Amino acid sequence: MPESRIEGDYVVAVIDSVTDVSPVFESRARDILADAGIDDPEPSAAYDAAAFGDAMTEMADATGQTTVKRAGEQMVAQNDAITAQESFVDGFEVLCEQHEAVHRSFSTEAVGDYRAEQTGDREHRVATYGGYTFPEALARGVTEGVVKATESPAIVAFDDATPEPDETHAFVVSW
Repeated sequence: MPESRIEGDYVVAVIDSVTDVSPVFESRARDILADAGIDDPEPSAAYDAAAFGDAMTEMADATGQTTVKRAGEQMVAQNDAITAQESFVDGFEVLCEQHEAVHRSFSTEAVGDYRAEQTGDREHRVATYGGYTFPEALARGVTEGVVKATESPAIVAFDDATPEPDETHAFVVSW
């Protein structure tokens, strides 16, 4: 199977989102991506998904987990397909569809995926699984973004959950 590639528009959206959260981190994010072989990302190009995942982890280490989490929230806030949804379940479904769509040669083994299971009235257990290499902060950020876009909560809370053997990250989100 060919290596999985990630669409350049997604890479550019990450840079834009990190910049929106904290403009001082834009050059650091670009440097980290360049070190991973992603120089001056173009929306119409595609890049090695594994290298991008590694760069995202380094970005979380360099700029802080909170910055990456907020960048994930910002990416969702700017995503018309998700913000048009009227429930967390529908918004999360679009998030999963888009995760698959932004990867060329997508496979869960190569780039992983998301799943959510309702565990309460306004509570879901969310997990990443397969070859998901992005930092947990990004997963929490996009999840919080979906909640905020679709449910208009006063507060979004996270609790840690123990990942199952096939999962890379797991947490419970409630609002």
